[in-house]
Amino acid sequence: MTADHQLAVESYRKGALTEADKLMASALIQEENCETWNDWAMVQLALGRKHEAEKGFRKALQLDQSYDKAAANLGILLFSATKFTESAPYLQQACATADAQERETLKRMLTKCESTRAGSFAMVSNASLSAAAAKPAKATPNATPELSEGEPALLKIYRKFDTELANLRAEAQNFAAKYPDNTEGRFFLADILLASGRADEAFLEYEKIKATASPNQVRRAQQGMQQCLADRDYFPPAYANRLISGEYFSGINSAVWRSYANREIQRGRAIARQVRKHIPLSGRRMLDVGCGYGGTLISFAEQGCDVTGVEIDAERARVGQKRLADLGIKSDYRLDDICAPGIKERIGTFDIIVVQDVLEHVMDPGLTIAALAQLLRRNGVIYVVVGNKYSPDQLMADHHYAQAGMTILSRPQAIEYFKVATGSGAESYGVGYWRTEAYYRRMFARHGVQLDHLGNFSNVHHVLWYAKCVLDVCKRAEKEIHPKLPAVLQERIRRRMLTVARYFAHISDIIAQTESDSKLQATICDRLVKKICLPTWAFVGRKES
Repeated sequence: MTADHQLAVESYRKGALTEADKLMASALIQEENCETWNDWAMVQLALGRKHEAEKGFRKALQLDQSYDKAAANLGILLFSATKFTESAPYLQQACATADAQERETLKRMLTKCESTRAGSFAMVSNASLSAAAAKPAKATPNATPELSEGEPALLKIYRKFDTELANLRAEAQNFAAKYPDNTEGRFFLADILLASGRADEAFLEYEKIKATASPNQVRRAQQGMQQCLADRDYFPPAYANRLISGEYFSGINSAVWRSYANREIQRGRAIARQVRKHIPLSGRRMLDVGCGYGGTLISFAEQGCDVTGVEIDAERARVGQKRLADLGIKSDYRLDDICAPGIKERIGTFDIIVVQDVLEHVMDPGLTIAALAQLLRRNGVIYVVVGNKYSPDQLMADHHYAQAGMTILSRPQAIEYFKVATGSGAESYGVGYWRTEAYYRRMFARHGVQLDHLGNFSNVHHVLWYAKCVLDVCKRAEKEIHPKLPAVLQERIRRRMLTVARYFAHISDIIAQTESDSKLQATICDRLVKKICLPTWAFVGRKES
């Protein structure tokens, strides 16, 4: 974004439309792209020049057909002009990356468009619907089974339980932060974390308590730590030996990888808890893509799922298959590739698919997403976890190789950085392409799967918590990124780190200015945290009927 473009946006927000119009005209001369045309059109619309605004939105889409912001603006403009038929495809495109609230509004508009278009056929349509309603629906192998008696109530209970537990956890964390010397408060936090299925976090809390507690309380802390480690029986000897082998005690970022492997069962159970709020688990077919050593398969199998795992790495598959066999877990564990021809015929379709920390490793995420969508049954649920390249956590030290700023480079640049930092060859670099949140939501939507973020970050304190993290990024940008990294890449990383920090500061200023509008402030807080603050994005999606 050029300086004139930035100033134009600020003038537009302040209501100085004449000044914004002049600055946007200058910005278009300097940089003609979809974003500039879209913002120019917004200014024209604010000035009452609807015809010019429509031309601007269309120009933005000519430059980038996938620019959903311009599609939303054009769709709404055409809708307001009662051009319903013309408006519909743009509104449909905008639904792909809209958040839940925005999507609800867009769908209401689409319903109006559809009803207007189909008005002359209303009698035929209603008659057809009535006839269809009189016949029992036929079950198809490509759709998830209907909810049985009691299951809707169980889903409701799960949601209530997790919501109240999350609120209680937040209260306990706030209390512990406010009164760090109150040992009983810290015990309560650890107990709540353990009850929430966060045994790894609870273990750390008990460990901290143990360091400063009285002798009698030390025993209580030790008991809590033992409970946190109770899942160690899911580590049969052959697998347990692997976790203390050279694979996990040497090499790049080995401590992180070892911790990741040790927390497999807890991570799988946390995923199951999230998914069970959207679809019952017992009796459903579940697929884990990139299932590795089988921790998530184990967690869903113990919930009554019929589990299938697909792993592309032969050695991981060998170990995973042996682990499941040693534990007596019945599963269909396959060495295969979900993008390979005939995969659907080989493994079938699924009610639940888990794709955890996979999409940032594939060479063609679009192809992978298309394959996932064809394996997911209608009304099925998919759980997706993927890294956020912009987050302060990743910028300080990426999760794969613990290198500052690596995630905001292009793949060839990241490989160059990797070789310099680790001394390894390019063939050892295991990351594919870092994409944006909007990309994943748009690509899944193209295949009928609407993704929604897990969690809500609408409180201004969520933003304030990340402010220190962003400040740390700024301080890191002042230092040498890596002694052996070429100066041009060091400068590129610094510049992009600071761009992320400036964006955070800019949106934080807007949040401060919206104090009088709590609903708007909550929306902006939530979007900011989800867009650039979270280390990983966790989505739940459902395939539309």
